[in-house]
Amino acid sequence: MKKKVILIFIVLILLILLVSIYFGNIGQKAGDPTSSVEVNVPNGTSSVKISSNETDLGITYNKKTEIPHIQSTDHQYVYDVSNQNQSIGKLKVTLRELDNGDVFIFTKFINTSKREFTASVQLPFTDTLSHHEIRYDEYGEVKREHNNTFGTDPSSHPIGLLEVQKNDKSTQTAMISKNYTSYNREKDYPNGQKSTVREFIEERESYKISDSKNETFLTTDMKVPAHAISESWILLSNEKLFQDRKNIEQWFTRSIQEYTTINKWLTADGAYSKLPWSVEPGYKLAFGRNLGNIQGSKYLDEYKKTNERYFYDLVINSVADLDVFTDGAVTAGNVPVFKTEYTSTWLKNAYGTTAPYIDTRHNENVALFLKNTGELFKIPQLASANQKYADFLVEQKKIGNVIKINDSGYLIADYYAKGSKKTHVSLNHALGEMRFLIETYKQTNDKRYYDTAMEIKHAVEDLYPDWMREDGDIWYQINGEKVFNGRDYPWLTLVDLLLSQELFEEVNIERSGIFDLMIESKLKYLDSIEQPLREDILELVQKQGFGEFVK
Repeated sequence: MKKKVILIFIVLILLILLVSIYFGNIGQKAGDPTSSVEVNVPNGTSSVKISSNETDLGITYNKKTEIPHIQSTDHQYVYDVSNQNQSIGKLKVTLRELDNGDVFIFTKFINTSKREFTASVQLPFTDTLSHHEIRYDEYGEVKREHNNTFGTDPSSHPIGLLEVQKNDKSTQTAMISKNYTSYNREKDYPNGQKSTVREFIEERESYKISDSKNETFLTTDMKVPAHAISESWILLSNEKLFQDRKNIEQWFTRSIQEYTTINKWLTADGAYSKLPWSVEPGYKLAFGRNLGNIQGSKYLDEYKKTNERYFYDLVINSVADLDVFTDGAVTAGNVPVFKTEYTSTWLKNAYGTTAPYIDTRHNENVALFLKNTGELFKIPQLASANQKYADFLVEQKKIGNVIKINDSGYLIADYYAKGSKKTHVSLNHALGEMRFLIETYKQTNDKRYYDTAMEIKHAVEDLYPDWMREDGDIWYQINGEKVFNGRDYPWLTLVDLLLSQELFEEVNIERSGIFDLMIESKLKYLDSIEQPLREDILELVQKQGFGEFVK
């Protein structure tokens, strides 16, 4: 009898310990501050330990929330950070569990005090035989160039991959980020709206990989400045994130070359990237959740080419980010028209437009990404994600948010916000909308989309040759008074013209002779200023018979 009681007692102790581990509070009761917290990673192979490096700071468990997304779930733990029982901020640990078992570990400290402190994130790997590190900087160095619109982007890329070989011959992999610190900046408007950006402080690299018997430990350090936010992430997999070393080399090299647009500062709320100087509130190092960079088309394209696990993870993470951005609308199957959350002073001064507002090109890219992801991975909620935005484009004529060019054609204004003036139209936006509507027509056979696309096409063609500048380049935009303005991007509109001609051929629409004249003029201009073309653009140019205009 006595042995039975002892056995029951041991079982109860074990159950209590397991419950404690599950809720991420090993040896910690709610309301009891400690110097560190440990949270079990959902894939069941590890745990993550977050520690304050200051002896006088305590971390107290607050709550746990589970947030479902499409093919992923966020397990979010919130802790209070205190100094002698006085609150000085919060710690948020979000474990984004993907459907393939991989987990993004997002760590976020919010410091509301005047003091700076440091912390560390430790990830142990058990039963290990050896480890191997592959760093991004093995494949080159970021060459930062000043841009007249964006200034200089001080951010770069993740640290790299840690591959751990286990005794059973299996491999665990971690992609390790750098530590990003920033200030949250907001501007309120009399109409109740607001603009939100982050003022970038620093991108830091501080980590250590150590071994002890049959264990390997990854420790990353976090600096938390006064009144600031400090964030880092780790992607953990029980498989190799890359099967082919050539794909690592290609992606790491591309990430260095295209460091301004390939995401590195990932958070549980979305990716942050450098914004133009012309944002409000105005900071030269303003970063924000740019919808064009949150959507993961570039990762989806890489997955189609390589079938690598890492790109799949980034695609599903992007879907989750867009769901967070819309407060769950994407997962609910009610994909909205997405609104930009920071103000462009250029739009504000010209038209009175403040955040939040609708950017047509960003919505086009987001809708196509969600649709293409839905089709590739057979996700019903996403398969028709483009139709909501296509309906929005069709409705713009009815609400008067268009510039009428002739009886058979009009252009849709680039931006829309209730209460602001009608904005300009950029040629690249117009061409993108036209193609988007044709693609949606192909999918649905709804003639409203085709008719609207043809009206845009006729308007663009009718404005030729006024689109062309004296030097042969293309004007960037046209306003409501039909005045052309702005220097076009080097490649963007050229690619839109080429892709438009390619799509016309696919759907048996006659090739536009006017588009060909614009392509030819643009190529001659780029040649005159010795502007090289990217390899993928060069392929399009040669495929469509314009090779003679490229040296």
